[in-house]
Amino acid sequence: MTTIRSFQSDDIPAYVHLISELQPVDQLGAATSEEQTRRLLGRPRCHPEQDIFVADERGRLTGYIEVHRELEIGRLVLTGGVHPACRRRGLGSRLLEAGLKCGSDLGAKRAHVPVAESETGSQGFLENRGFTLVRRQYQMGLTECGNLPPQMPAGYVVDHFARGDEESLCAIQNLAFAEHWGFCPNTVEEVRYMVNVVCPPAEGVLFISSDRKKKAGYCWTAAHPTDSRKGLVHMMGVAPDCRGMGLGRAVLLAGIEYLRSRGIDEIGLTVDCENRAALALYQSAGFTRTATTLWYERGLDAQ
Repeated sequence: MTTIRSFQSDDIPAYVHLISELQPVDQLGAATSEEQTRRLLGRPRCHPEQDIFVADERGRLTGYIEVHRELEIGRLVLTGGVHPACRRRGLGSRLLEAGLKCGSDLGAKRAHVPVAESETGSQGFLENRGFTLVRRQYQMGLTECGNLPPQMPAGYVVDHFARGDEESLCAIQNLAFAEHWGFCPNTVEEVRYMVNVVCPPAEGVLFISSDRKKKAGYCWTAAHPTDSRKGLVHMMGVAPDCRGMGLGRAVLLAGIEYLRSRGIDEIGLTVDCENRAALALYQSAGFTRTATTLWYERGLDAQ
């Protein structure tokens, strides 16, 4: 007998173990540790005991669904999965129903679910339950960057995040991504937590600023939580009124150079397939496409 129930704090070891077993099959997300999971579940806007539901089969977790609240833009994002040995028993449907009900109760207007392009079974599962494909994101990777030192446009410098820069980082991030699909504005509290707790060290955030100290763009890098050889460009962007000046390329290459200086030889990032300027920039720096994530949508009033 399998019960669908709310997540409890002492589920973390079993929860991490389940995710580690799902990843080789589903190809989404990064491997994580119990410590990193505790950090992630402690971030602002995260309510694990309200927003995570697990399938419990006599004390063994066989599936889960997590509701990521983004109510400021009227949506929630659902992530999860069922252990391969326990599929075709209706657990996925039960977990999905729990997540959709949670989102509806919170007042969200629509639900989004990311699925690896290789997971055709998951795509069919969602399509049979009223979801439609609305967006694609590319995962890109860099293993050889060659000799591409950052060249600073005249009047601009790159510097590292310093204590007290949380408000500036929040402001430039929200400004740079204001019109991007699926972006939910961040708060200073969230940025402070992510920089100092989830993705330290804070110096991995680089700003490009004018000589008048105006922050025009940023590149937020981070090391992989469990593999010291890997890193990622978590996010990067340039203020709309500063684009077309080569600032994005300069700060990206500075971010790559910083990660390389820490012994990281594999760098990943994610980009919206319709962001042509960003795609061209990453390709010019040597990034190549490694995978695709499909985003499915369903209005919650369709339940």
